[in-house]
Amino acid sequence: MPHSRVTFIAVCLANILASSQANALSSTQVYGLVDLSIYSQQLSGQTRVAAIANGNMTTSFIGVRGGEDLGDGLKASFAFEGFFRADTGESGRGNTDTFFQRQSWVGVSDDRLGTLRLGRLPTPNWLTTIKFGPFGGASVTPFVMHTYLPSALQPMMTGSGASDASWANSIGYISPRWSGFTGMAVYALSEGSANGKRLGASLGYDAGPLAASIAFEKLSQMSLPFGAPVAPLITAARPSFAATDDSTVQAAISYDFTLLKLFGQLAQTKLQNAGSSEIKLVTSQFGVSAPVGAGKVMVSWAHTKKQQTATDDLRRDTLSVGYDYNLSKHTDIYAVYLNDKVTNLNRGNGLAVGLRHTF
Repeated sequence: MPHSRVTFIAVCLANILASSQANALSSTQVYGLVDLSIYSQQLSGQTRVAAIANGNMTTSFIGVRGGEDLGDGLKASFAFEGFFRADTGESGRGNTDTFFQRQSWVGVSDDRLGTLRLGRLPTPNWLTTIKFGPFGGASVTPFVMHTYLPSALQPMMTGSGASDASWANSIGYISPRWSGFTGMAVYALSEGSANGKRLGASLGYDAGPLAASIAFEKLSQMSLPFGAPVAPLITAARPSFAATDDSTVQAAISYDFTLLKLFGQLAQTKLQNAGSSEIKLVTSQFGVSAPVGAGKVMVSWAHTKKQQTATDDLRRDTLSVGYDYNLSKHTDIYAVYLNDKVTNLNRGNGLAVGLRHTF
């Protein structure tokens, strides 16, 4: 990152912290997470790569959040968070990310009416995805791999890989909690871009040991490439599908028996292009976590069936088994083994051993 950019960000953070101290009703916090691991990766059909990997359990990020009590139950708040690659020191998950790609918004909330936010917002479907799996939003969790992290060298596609986990130019609403139920909706304006119009919503229940959610998102009037992302990787087996419409529905449930916690997810995505072609993806996930010592054991398996016009059906199965051990309240170490198989491709496997620290 250029020195001038670092200086600008540092000055902004310092000014925010200084101004918050001058107002007793305001509060501002700098926070974040660093996650690095030694990762030997080989997905189905690919060659093995050993690397110091960033964010296998949680993508490294830094953020600032704060708010002000306006009185009578009304509060103003904001948050902006940026990913960074701790293994190289670069900003973003990749070179195309903006600095505050994770989220950036300002909002107002009322105890009785709920919360309204404007900016770049996490989607209801993504929040449902990471809540109902034993690995959360880890890049090594099968359900996330199948729905958000496409592999450019596999013929499989993902329903949300081109749309990301948060949307820019969004208006979002979060309802108050009613007897365990909470609703959420996000609408993103296209502003003339290829991203198109986007609408996402969810309704969740969380009380006692039981939690459940249903999430929906619809992307329309867009032109986004799903599948092989760049020309050199596009082949007959790995086509690029320029979708104009994308609709996804996900149902999820979990139940905590104390000695173990069970998870289940089912998602269906339909991608359509300007012609008559359609891709249908159906992904299921079953998982379990159990406390062991100062940590927990996690197991998750996901299966995806891909149906595409005028092509043979494809299937992908991925299993991840891991253990996460808490060294302290803010620091943990983990080990995860995964096994991956796609139709007509050789089986792959991987092992990650990492350290994660929150601040």
